[in-house]
Amino acid sequence: MRWVGSRGSSSAHGDTGAARRRFHFRGREAPSPAANRRRMRHIVMAALLVLPFAVPQAAPAATPDPNYAAALAAVDGFLFSWSKRNADGGMAYVAPDLVHAIGAAKVRDFLIGTSSPNNEAFEISEGQKGAGASFIFPVRLVWMLQGATSQLETAKIRVQQRGGKWLVVSLPYGGKTTNT
Repeated sequence: MRWVGSRGSSSAHGDTGAARRRFHFRGREAPSPAANRRRMRHIVMAALLVLPFAVPQAAPAATPDPNYAAALAAVDGFLFSWSKRNADGGMAYVAPDLVHAIGAAKVRDFLIGTSSPNNEAFEISEGQKGAGASFIFPVRLVWMLQGATSQLETAKIRVQQRGGKWLVVSLPYGGKTTNT
């Protein structure tokens, strides 16, 4: 940088040259503040115009299966009955051929549980589409033992649409998933 004019020299107009002092910037006069604001506005506008195209767009979400919610509701209703030890409510969600294959007493025993461990809570993970009109849901079952300790079992429950209704066609039993 260099100064235009010299310090302490007087000009023909009688001033000391301080009013005329300007910086030179790379061989030219420095831009005015108004010019800097205009330039900044142009940079911001250009960034706003380009930015939406520069950000990677998320892939469109897969269209959910329209039956997923009904299948999930069947698993939720069945396991809610299990957590409340309501055999009659749970049996409404069980397919007849599962009851025939393993016996109504075993299905009721699963739903009612024992006094210790006691059916306590459940978690349902995201289900996957199965063969035909079915879904398979990973579940975690929690039992409470006396003394406030808990057991956790991970299994899968499969539901299938039959006659317009979603029914449980496999259930976790004794550490294994029982299928029909």
